[in-house]
Amino acid sequence: MTLTRIELNWFRGAGASGVLETEGRSVLVFGRNGSGKSSFVDGVEYAIRHGRIGHLEHEYSGRKQEKGVPNTHKPRDVNHRLYFEASGGKSYEVIIDAKGNATRTGNGLPMADWNYASVVLRQDEVSAFIHSTKKDKYSALLPLLGLMSLETAAENLRQLAKFILEDQKVAEAKHGLDLAKAALLEHMGRLDDNGVLDRVNHQLARHGRTPVGRDAAALALLGIEKDLKEKLKVSGDDSRRYVLLRSFPGLGIGEGDARLQTAHSAFAETATEALDAQLRIHEAAERLLAASPNDVMECPVCGQAVARVSIQEHLAAEGNRLEEARKRRADRDARFAEVCEQLQELRAKLKDEVIAEWKAGLRNEEQAALEWIVSLQLGAVRAKGDAAPLIGCSSRIKHLINAAAVATAIEPPGAAQLASDLEEIAVLNKIVIGWSTEADVNRVESVVAYVRACESAVRNEIVTRAQATIREISVDVQAVWSILRPGSKIENIELEMPEATDKAIDIRLKFHGVEQESPRLTLSEGNRNSLGLSIFLSMAKRADPAWPLVLDDVVVSLDREHRGMIADVLTKLFVDRQVIVFTHDRDWFADLRQQLDARNWCFKRLLPYSSPDLGLRFADSPSGFSDARTLASSRPDSAANDARKIMDVEMAVIGEKLRLRLPFRRADGNDRRGAHDFLERIVGDRKCLEVKDGATYIENKEGIEAIRRADQLLTTCGNRGSHTFDVVEAEALQIVDTCEAALSVFECAVCHTSIWHTNIEDDNRLRCDCGRMRWKYR
Repeated sequence: MTLTRIELNWFRGAGASGVLETEGRSVLVFGRNGSGKSSFVDGVEYAIRHGRIGHLEHEYSGRKQEKGVPNTHKPRDVNHRLYFEASGGKSYEVIIDAKGNATRTGNGLPMADWNYASVVLRQDEVSAFIHSTKKDKYSALLPLLGLMSLETAAENLRQLAKFILEDQKVAEAKHGLDLAKAALLEHMGRLDDNGVLDRVNHQLARHGRTPVGRDAAALALLGIEKDLKEKLKVSGDDSRRYVLLRSFPGLGIGEGDARLQTAHSAFAETATEALDAQLRIHEAAERLLAASPNDVMECPVCGQAVARVSIQEHLAAEGNRLEEARKRRADRDARFAEVCEQLQELRAKLKDEVIAEWKAGLRNEEQAALEWIVSLQLGAVRAKGDAAPLIGCSSRIKHLINAAAVATAIEPPGAAQLASDLEEIAVLNKIVIGWSTEADVNRVESVVAYVRACESAVRNEIVTRAQATIREISVDVQAVWSILRPGSKIENIELEMPEATDKAIDIRLKFHGVEQESPRLTLSEGNRNSLGLSIFLSMAKRADPAWPLVLDDVVVSLDREHRGMIADVLTKLFVDRQVIVFTHDRDWFADLRQQLDARNWCFKRLLPYSSPDLGLRFADSPSGFSDARTLASSRPDSAANDARKIMDVEMAVIGEKLRLRLPFRRADGNDRRGAHDFLERIVGDRKCLEVKDGATYIENKEGIEAIRRADQLLTTCGNRGSHTFDVVEAEALQIVDTCEAALSVFECAVCHTSIWHTNIEDDNRLRCDCGRMRWKYR
């Protein structure tokens, strides 16, 4: 299956209609920077990634990229649209409204199921990959390894474990258990569960009840507590007052306040840093997005100058610091809640009428403490989550607590034992209830442990499969590299997963026989980008052959020699797959037009972008002669000059293919030859150009005459077009037509292949596919 048509309507750079017809073949598209090549790539990405385009994921494009996707001059009442047509009548259409909502319909073309990373490759993605961290390489290659579904499953399991812990409030439950155990240690010393049960049964025996087991302990304690409170009611006001006032110190407000102060101070150390960090994010994020790829950049979290290649590791470290601040805040919040509960219980006790006379007799400092706690808006303080008003609360109420201690210095008969029993039962009750809570916590944690074990098993499976796939791919990477960089001293290229982590991939290689841990150590930019291209093409080679491969300006940093090798990679590795290549490199476009088989490839040229209304437009001919013709009436000199430039580029490629014998020139003189040098040589070797006449070959006199005529016009009208304005429209059209006819000499009119399509080494000949035309090189 191949794409036959990509149509954009008011999408990105396209106007009312921008159409790329592939004719069911692979496509090479040339367009100068800004002509709109990437609009077609954006359209493919939008369709595959369910309405997302990576380079538009910023604050200005809108939540659904509704500000970045439409053509700026789109009429208000018109939707923007993507339409893809494939062989066999299959199609896929996306209609996007003004709010960014997309409606998708398909007829046998499942573009939404394609893997973006296996279909589209942009130049910036090649460069970024080599410079990325091991973790980012892992993320980039995971879809290409075919393991994204497993990674999604592992991440879902991780999130499930986190949700279970939060939903069941495990941290809060554990905090409550810690407080109960601390109270037990303070009142009764260090006791295990059996010791606690012994104390429960001791209390039961003292109050005439039978011993119980663990399961009935909580209910039995409630029974004793009820009996004791009934005794307290009939014991008289003095005993009730004594028991109530004696319980004030037992609330543990002093200890709670101390724990709160410690937790609050610990959090305060990082809270200020965290706040400053959040402010810096807003100041630095925009600068980061627009930053050029300098070696050093400012971290958007902390503002420090950090090496760009290390920014991800640095951000991870900053994330760990903020996570520590979050944990300290959670501890502060738990201590805050503890003190709130203690103060709330004290406020409730202070409302009891039995201590009204005691309150009336309080002195100034004691009365001030009472007024503070009574007037404290505890509910509002707790709702706001501000612990500051409660810091030091124990010192504010210490006079009140001391007054209660003084008031309980004289014990009413039997009251001391009653108070002691009630205090012990309260502590025991918290521990016994905690048994049930602890069992619940253990059950939840066992479930979480199981979920995490499942996550670990999935990640182990990812590692196992990834390592096996990586071993296979490393062979392909080396093979692609060998095509791109023949004779290179870089060898043994391998992808590897470091043992220290399960979410990392790195690249190892040998440079002039020396092991290198990273290509960033010794490789030049061109070599690094070639390596990135080798890896991605090797990965993409494993994808479904029904998916096209879209390459967007991936050879920007490669020199002319190595750009030419891309054709070999495409023809050798992707013979069963449609390839769509976009480039702004005119020379490379000209090279590939001569190297690639026209039966499998078509060649398109985008016209320069004029306005959003006109949008994307393709030239009638990939050579550029049609553009030159349009200038003949208004600027005939420019038309003649454009024809000359086209011939300079095209004949340089043809001369190399025909292996023309040309004199050596010093310095870069060989690369500065013009069309005249090549045309003159071909005319001089006219007997080498043959055409079939019946069963024999004869000199192609018509072809040689077309080449001679083009050379004559280039040295007359062409020179005037380049150096003067003395060219008229008729002359311009004549030179354009003649040059186009000269280039057509090298393409067979029957099989539509070039004269160098087949190389017959034994006879030193090149010929077209059908054999009608041939050239003998010497």
